[in-house]
Order: sequence, then C-alpha cells, then structure tokens
Amino acid sequence: LIEENLYLKKELSARITSEASLVCQDDKMKEILALVAKIAPTNNGVLIEGESGTGKELIARSIHDSSLCSKKQFLAINCASLNEDLLQDALFGHEKGAFTGADSRKPGLFETVQGGTIFMDEIGDLPLSMQAGFLRVLQEKELFRVGGRETVKVEFRLVAATNKNLHQMVDEGRFRRDLYYRIRVNYIKIPPLRERYADIPILASFFLKKYKVVENRNVDSFSKEVLKVFGQYDWPGNVRELENIIKEMVVMTDKRTLTLHDVPADLLEQLKDTSDYSTLEDLKRDHIKQVLRSVHGNRTHAAKILGIPRVSLQRLISKDAELASIKGFGAAKE
Repeated sequence: LIEENLYLKKELSARITSEASLVCQDDKMKEILALVAKIAPTNNGVLIEGESGTGKELIARSIHDSSLCSKKQFLAINCASLNEDLLQDALFGHEKGAFTGADSRKPGLFETVQGGTIFMDEIGDLPLSMQAGFLRVLQEKELFRVGGRETVKVEFRLVAATNKNLHQMVDEGRFRRDLYYRIRVNYIKIPPLRERYADIPILASFFLKKYKVVENRNVDSFSKEVLKVFGQYDWPGNVRELENIIKEMVVMTDKRTLTLHDVPADLLEQLKDTSDYSTLEDLKRDHIKQVLRSVHGNRTHAAKILGIPRVSLQRLISKDAELASIKGFGAAKE
C-alpha cells in the first residue's frame, strides 16, 4: 500500500508538472502557447531557445501531446550530459561486436522512438564531428548503427532546445549552418521569469497546490509579503528555482499560510544585496507588526509565530517606536 501510494504521488507530480507550461498570465507566454497550438499538429522540427529552468522540456512535451504522434513515445536526451562516444551510441545504437563490451545489438534513440518525438536538450553541445551524421539522419531518415554496414530507416519528430545562441554559434563556425536551418523550421523563444513577473503569483499558487498534495501538507496560501518578495527577486534559476523554493517552503512549514519566515534565508540575503533591501526591511517590519497585532501585543506568542527567539523580537521592538506601541485591548504586552 505504501509503495502504491508513493507511485500515485509520483504519477500525480509528473502530471501536474507537465501542466505547468500551460499556467500563465504573461502576454508573451500566451503568444507562445498560441504558437504551440499552431505548430503541434504539423510534423515540423522545432527549436526552443531559453535560459536554463524556463520550461523548455515542458513546452516540448506540450507540442508532443498535441501532435499527431501523441500516442507514440516521447524520448528526451541531454546532449551536454554525455561525451561524444556515449552520445553517438545513445542516439545511433550499435551492432554486436562494434566495440569492447558490445555483446549484442542495441538500437539507439533515433530508432527506438519510431513515429514519436525525440527531444534533444542542449543541442548546442552536440559535437561538431557528429553534426554531419545527424543532418543526414534528418534529411534521409536513415542511419548506420555504430559498427553497422546496413542502413536503418527511422521516422521521428525532432524538438531541439538550447540555452545558447545557436545563430551566433553558426557565425563562429561552432554549429553547422545547414543543420541550424534544418532544425529551426519553427522557432520558440521562452523569456526568463524576470521578464514575465505577471506569471509569478499564478505559478507560485500552482506549485503550492502541487506540493500540498505530493508532500501531504496542510498549507493553503502565501502572505502578501511573500508574494511581494517573489516579485522583487531576480530568479536566476527561473521557473525551476521558483518550484524548488516553494517545495522547500511547503515541506518545512507547519502553518496554513506561508510567511516571510518560511522564505529561504539565502533568497532574502540575495535581496539584501540589491536596491530592494529597504523594501525588504519594510516587508519584515509589516509582517512583525501584523503578527503583534494578531496576538494583541503578546511578545512571547508573537515570537513563536515568527519562529524567532523572544529576545530577538524584543531587540527589534526596542528599535521601533510603532512596534513598541502595539498593545492588545486591555491585554498586557508582556
């Protein structure tokens, strides 16, 4: 039963994550999703560019799921994760005896995905020495396995992605021009999260609901201070960073509402190094003020809610006349 429950949670997590690419309020992302809807039913190759963590694979999966080959396989490979020999073997496969340890024939991903979609992430890291062979596969729809002498017919849709500027790489001679235009039949540029702040609240809510279920936590919302901090942060890791931070917050909290106290300290420290530092301090002060008022000035209770030692709260209050003046209706401020 435990294993079944874990499996269901994993499946739910994967399904919800695959839907994240459809969550947006930003006009640029709405245009991208409209473009996805147009190009998905075709069999054209697609090139997706964008920084790491922007959701390139989610867009690729959305294309596949709405395509004519949606019932076939979707296979993904990261071209930067393997050296040249391993990458060639993974893509093209090999014949028995092709090299030491090749005890049997093994089909590669190009062959295995027949009729489906292959997603090649970090296509800019495809070795130059492999690019001519890859171009031939796309043009002729056939390949030679490593160590093979007979051609193998293949049929698949290619969706490629990169966080590099492929056009610049072409100009520099680091990427074949003919291959570039072969894979760039349709082109999608995903903006970084810092250029689509309208999506932050809705994505945050999306991931909160996801991890509430996956991690079995009783948490429902963010305080307005948290959302303000999210809106000020630069998100160098993009949507992936936002998701990971919210997962951490959900796992670590025991409250129904996530507050500034739940925001990872390193994120707050990074904000301190920006011009938003004074605004951040104002947010902290407003949060403390709200908590003090909610407990009618009881500093012991407030410190517990804030998750800080009472002496630390007392030190902050001693420096702020307005905080020091907060008292309950006849209740001792302690």
